[in-house]
Amino acid sequence: MARRGADAVYHGALSSNHERGRTLGSALLAAAFCVACTSGADGTARAGTTSAPRESSDRSASGSAPVTTSAGDRTPAPSGSASAAPQAAGARAPASAASSAPASVASSAPASVAASGPRADAELRREGRSPIVGYLLTLPPSFASADGSYDLVVHFHGNPDVVEESCAVAGLNAAVVLVNAGNGMRSYLGRFASPRDLASIVDRSEALLAERGLRDARVRRVALSSWSAGYGAVMQIIRQPEHRARVAAVVVLDGVQGRLDGSGALNVQEIEPLVELAREAMRGDKMLLLTHSEIPSAGDMGSTTQALGALLQGLGVAESPLERAVEMEPLRSTLESFPARTLAKLRQLSEGHWGGLTVRGYAGIRPEDHNAQLLQMAAIAVPDLRRYLESTPPPAPPAGAPPPDVVPSEPVRAP
Repeated sequence: MARRGADAVYHGALSSNHERGRTLGSALLAAAFCVACTSGADGTARAGTTSAPRESSDRSASGSAPVTTSAGDRTPAPSGSASAAPQAAGARAPASAASSAPASVASSAPASVAASGPRADAELRREGRSPIVGYLLTLPPSFASADGSYDLVVHFHGNPDVVEESCAVAGLNAAVVLVNAGNGMRSYLGRFASPRDLASIVDRSEALLAERGLRDARVRRVALSSWSAGYGAVMQIIRQPEHRARVAAVVVLDGVQGRLDGSGALNVQEIEPLVELAREAMRGDKMLLLTHSEIPSAGDMGSTTQALGALLQGLGVAESPLERAVEMEPLRSTLESFPARTLAKLRQLSEGHWGGLTVRGYAGIRPEDHNAQLLQMAAIAVPDLRRYLESTPPPAPPAGAPPPDVVPSEPVRAP
């Protein structure tokens, strides 16, 4: 029943129409995890492995059976750390963003920028979403680029409105691509197996921003973000050395999984590309943020807690216990899409930091607890990504490349 309901949810490419981008809502969130757990890391369907909590997840978020619709979800959250004071109640949704750069953007530009002429984003059309190879591209109100270079965040799986609003509330200065390839990890494994899959998103984003008025548009750094089944896309991308070399940061929310061996232990080979990325992060070369919940394993698929436990054991480190409530008011998009009774408060149980690697564990075995990690990503994940992109210098230009015409301004917070 759960798999049939999940399969009824939208599987095709997303429309550029904003309203169609909002209609997946509760059905996508609720169905996502139960189907993600029925696919192995290699994309093989794992029939009959859905656990009881996940089995009910196709109805838990919306309180009704899933609906066959387009994609859409919203979620606001406060900027700052997971323990930051709530700010979302007064936050503006992305749709209300002005069509021009916020006043603080222009005022923050250094004198060297002003002296060299207009900013590259002076004529940029910021409002709305643009279709990009079957997905959606959006700009948070805090997006700013004085010289045309920008960071690109590609988020896999989850309601677009939630992800979009989360990035806006957290003040992320990056272009954001919203990818929904279908339900279940297999949908993402199949879509991103080719080296061209990510490259086409990067190339097309530059063309789109140029069309929207960003002069000399070019991607500076690439970051990957995912929730639940979207982890399949992340794994496919980081398996490819040329892409892993370009990706500066990765966020995986309650999605890392792998098959169990005959003894009930997780087969570490299932997550080997992630282990290699974690080593790079520990050296300070990348940012990697991973979260897990208490949702148990299903059949021969290990839980997110088991997977990250195996990863950390292989690295010779371990999380420390921690009791902390995530203080965040629901985003406007969340309140519009989900009944209040289905919204769970996140409670953090563990955490560990090693260089650029961060792992956090959260309480809960219900589908609502799994959904909450997406709905509250503005508090538990996006601020980490924002701080990393702000504090880490962009890669140096190739040897012999001419210097840029202008100096990039400091990233600007959402007004």
